[in-house]
Amino acid sequence: MQVIDEEAELEEHVSSKVSEQSVRDETLIYGVVFAKTVRSSFACLHVAQFSTVPSDLILNRIEESETEHLLVRIQFPEKCGDNLKALRSFCRRTYKQCDLVSIKRWRTNDEKDRACDQVFENLNQWDRIVVDVGSLEEVTDVVRVEKARFWSIQRCQTWQQKLLSMRSLQGGFTCDEGESTYGLSATLVEKSSRPSTWIDMPRPDGEIGHHGGKGLLKREQGQFIARFLVHMVMKKLSQSNYDSDPFSWATEDPWKVDADLFQKSIKLLCSGSGVVDAAGGAGHVSMALGTMGVRSTVVDPRSAALPGRDRKVWNRILRRQASQKAEVGELVCLPVQYNKIRAWFGSCPIGVDERFRNPDCPDGLPVCDINSEVLRSCTAIVALHPDEATGSVVDVAVNKRVPMVVVPCCVFSRLFPDRLKPGSSQPVSSYEDLLQYLAFKDPSIQRAELPFIGANTVLYSTF
Repeated sequence: MQVIDEEAELEEHVSSKVSEQSVRDETLIYGVVFAKTVRSSFACLHVAQFSTVPSDLILNRIEESETEHLLVRIQFPEKCGDNLKALRSFCRRTYKQCDLVSIKRWRTNDEKDRACDQVFENLNQWDRIVVDVGSLEEVTDVVRVEKARFWSIQRCQTWQQKLLSMRSLQGGFTCDEGESTYGLSATLVEKSSRPSTWIDMPRPDGEIGHHGGKGLLKREQGQFIARFLVHMVMKKLSQSNYDSDPFSWATEDPWKVDADLFQKSIKLLCSGSGVVDAAGGAGHVSMALGTMGVRSTVVDPRSAALPGRDRKVWNRILRRQASQKAEVGELVCLPVQYNKIRAWFGSCPIGVDERFRNPDCPDGLPVCDINSEVLRSCTAIVALHPDEATGSVVDVAVNKRVPMVVVPCCVFSRLFPDRLKPGSSQPVSSYEDLLQYLAFKDPSIQRAELPFIGANTVLYSTF
């Protein structure tokens, strides 16, 4: 009896919304949130959109055949100011999986600061709506929770597996084909075996994933890459055999190996435009390079910044190392602030809807290619899990004959069907295939394993 009363009450509420809609020339979309993600500048809701009228929605509970996939992206523009953190927290707390929501989409001629009704058709995915909001009132006005836990969690998981290619995380993983779902995990496949040179890092059991797992901070991975690059350059500058194994480069302090050679390597890397951190995201690799005194530039299409905890660490390093220079002498390099360029590396991936990915850049993002100023005089290229840009990173490094350190991750076999296994007509379809394909681009490219969980094979060369 209580269930019937709740349904009747909800039906009455929806009916009032429909009458209001006819007055204000609005269109309400109803659906169930089956997945969501919240990032620094936006929140994405994956919604199973209903195609029936609201009255039937309540009474019949809707069959899956009568639903469509809709992606709602709530943008937090820079004008939000102090409201940005409150907007992110509100979206995390309010919009939950299995909730029934109503989404307002209106067509008016009013010139408002926010842009609603930006509906695009993605080439191979789903309909999408992008909404710019500046306050909590605007968010609740556009996306409203009508009923919590309208679906069961099992039904939501079915939708995730069917439409988002998500699989449970268990054991060690590397990325297989499957496009990014804007914050949700890509398709993952289990590793067949662990390399003999594996180092077990302290981590909570089961916290393993595509980028090394929650047990290992991203900035630690950046430190591995930075040390590896400096060791590689030191080996190149050394006139004799460099007494160090490539696998230990990621964990061994290069200054303790040879202080003079370390200084020469840092000076070399800082010449020209410095190191290019391709698809560097928030800048964890560049942060690690900066602590060693190496100038670098992050090239990434996203506007992500370092997380708060890492930003505090970075600022503390800047202050502490600057004050300690007088005590330790000239052998310690002062930390260097890195630069950032918002651009595609190599080329814009095929099929990317730039109006959706970068709504604040109506003319599209620039492309940082081999003729760009930052690449013309760079001293090295590093890339930690560069996703679609992996092939471009290796191509640029080979063409310029500039030292590179690249850790590939996702295969993206659907996006790059022209990639073929070396000496074969078979397409690149697995992580090992991708490593062989990239290494085949130049005979000087070597590979080693880094000491963290996930996609940890590094391809490197000084040419």
